[in-house]
Amino acid sequence: MTTTINRILTTGTDRVAALNAAALVLRLTLALVLFPHGAQKLLGWFGGPGITGTIGFLNGVYHLPVFLVIIVIVVESVGMVMLALGLATRPIAALTIILMVGAIFIGGHQQFFFMNWFGNQSIEGFEYHLLVIGLATAILITGGGKWAADVRLFRKLRQVAPLCILLLFTDCQNNEDAAAVDPLAENKKLVTQFYDQVFVQKNPAKVDEYIGQTYRQHNPQLPDGKEALKGFLQYWFGTYPSLQIKIERVIAEGDLVVLHVSSRESPDSPPTAITDIFRVSNGRIVEHWDAIQPVPPNPVHNNGMFAGPDNKVKLNSDLEANKQLVRQLYEGVFNGKDLSLIDQYLPENYRQHNPTVADGREGFRQFASFLTTTYPQMRVDIKRVVAENDFVVLHVHAKFSPEDSGSAITDYYRIEAGKIVEHWDVIQPVATDPVNDNTMF
Repeated sequence: MTTTINRILTTGTDRVAALNAAALVLRLTLALVLFPHGAQKLLGWFGGPGITGTIGFLNGVYHLPVFLVIIVIVVESVGMVMLALGLATRPIAALTIILMVGAIFIGGHQQFFFMNWFGNQSIEGFEYHLLVIGLATAILITGGGKWAADVRLFRKLRQVAPLCILLLFTDCQNNEDAAAVDPLAENKKLVTQFYDQVFVQKNPAKVDEYIGQTYRQHNPQLPDGKEALKGFLQYWFGTYPSLQIKIERVIAEGDLVVLHVSSRESPDSPPTAITDIFRVSNGRIVEHWDAIQPVPPNPVHNNGMFAGPDNKVKLNSDLEANKQLVRQLYEGVFNGKDLSLIDQYLPENYRQHNPTVADGREGFRQFASFLTTTYPQMRVDIKRVVAENDFVVLHVHAKFSPEDSGSAITDYYRIEAGKIVEHWDVIQPVATDPVNDNTMF
């Protein structure tokens, strides 16, 4: 339990998750405390007087108008059910505060602080009311959280009409801020801003704003830590002042953000294909893997290594199904040597961006046949899989033989209608003399 709480409070999706959990606990606690009182007044449960007795008592003794008595009954009963569901969360919380403040002064509870524990007071004190006011005030501040019905209601209403005036009476603002804050979007924003300010604008000083105090480096030419990164960047930008870098596509899942990047050391130099994989924790970049490949001359097709969809269109994809699809093809063909899977998973017009593999399904079949025949001991080890929208990215350690140090490969696949329709990759031989002990994986 402690481990779970610590994880919620300190890691990646972290503070938003903590706020949502706190909002849920606050709602359920207040509803659980007040609903029995409301059930006494409305239904006569728990030995209560029921609606007729409650109206008679509050109207006769305290001279409350009947409509106010009904409001009190409804807030404490129906209102608490709504609060537990997260429906009209803030209005119910505000009405509860008003109800409790009124109860303190109309009932004369302001005379004493403590409850009448020892029977030596003429009336109960207001400590109970104060606790309820505190809970309701916290709910007024936080809103109902991610699991409140208000969030779903707001999203549906927002799709059909501009009802912002009406939504002043629901939980639209902070619930959307707290619950609809998308950790994935925040991670992508963090990484792309880092890349733009540091690499595109060539400003190594910005590293401190984005990189964590502990930064684990898997590029075999760099030691761990952000100081080593800053030193390398100063050298790199000084050596290649005309360096050009462009992010071609961004794919993210969980705490991982993958950048597919094109780079030129100068406008006239040949391009380089780069994959950068970043792990984000608590709003900082804390780990990095990459693969770097010079774009080879004389490709066997005209598709380029970067052209094609850029993953900016939001799609309701089944990410787990897409990942399983890609895994089954990849491991089945390269480890299982089952080329019949190619017809099952690839359409005839499969689009290929690897510059050494012919376009189309037959091009991939010829390539796979060559590899599996020439290197019968070839094995691929999928280290991580990242999926978003219709993209699936594999980070792979491929070896032609057990003795081979192998290659670090990132494969990008695009899925459409249950088929793998497009492919990009970046391939780099695994370094045999790295300056860190982290490996490229």
